[in-house]
Amino acid sequence: MKKLQDEDFFSTFLEDIRAAFSDGNMCILECKEKESGKIVKVLAKIHINRVSRRIEFLPVATLFDKNPMHGMAMTHGTAVLSSQKSMSEWVKEAEGEPCDVSQMN
Repeated sequence: MKKLQDEDFFSTFLEDIRAAFSDGNMCILECKEKESGKIVKVLAKIHINRVSRRIEFLPVATLFDKNPMHGMAMTHGTAVLSSQKSMSEWVKEAEGEPCDVSQMN
């Protein structure tokens, strides 16, 4: 079996996550970190085990516990931008149509 290079892994991983969102198979869960015991929120893919027919959750990312725009900086010094409006406001204004992201900041 071919070993995936990082760029292959991440492009495949992102496509898998995109498909899961598109199919409605993503959720946010609370999990316990094994090392620290800390309760964290994670983004998880919902999966039905083909053998047991049970629902399984596959964590794919740990979520920030606060607004990441306030505590993050890009590695190359570019700005991390956040919108002055909530996403629900943008969706309402766009009436379900994609909005022009250049107007978001």
